[in-house]
Amino acid sequence: MQDANTHYNGFSLIEMMVVVAIIAILSAIAVPSYTYYTQQAKVTKAMAHAQPFQLAIALCWQTEGQLSDCAQAGQNGLPNVPSPLPAELTSLSIGDDSRISLQLASVTIDEQPLSVELTPVPSSTHLEWRISCSDYQQSRSVVSDCQQGIAQ
Repeated sequence: MQDANTHYNGFSLIEMMVVVAIIAILSAIAVPSYTYYTQQAKVTKAMAHAQPFQLAIALCWQTEGQLSDCAQAGQNGLPNVPSPLPAELTSLSIGDDSRISLQLASVTIDEQPLSVELTPVPSSTHLEWRISCSDYQQSRSVVSDCQQGIAQ
């Protein structure tokens, strides 16, 4: 028999199993959120490379009066596409309609690189930018303010 004054040190097996179960549940919630937020940070960093082109296209549109004159990198005040490209990008181009297309190197959706397009939409006084992304059909896009999918 054991003495009523015997004092045990440590944790029981049940207590340890409860702690392990709580940690497993918390990590099951935290890991997908962490992955989403790290991908979102990579997208934000990659999209920063489009900002000089957005500004230059807006200024060109204000001075030239039409977007078709603002579709060639290195002309009408638009910067040249950097060579080599920044590490975050595998592709950066400007289309005939002044659309800026990016393909990200480190963010993949269904094993395909994430693509983002920034399309200028002229209003009477300024350009607004419509953001299209290849992960638009997902439950939530890693691209902030993604408004539509990219037509393949």
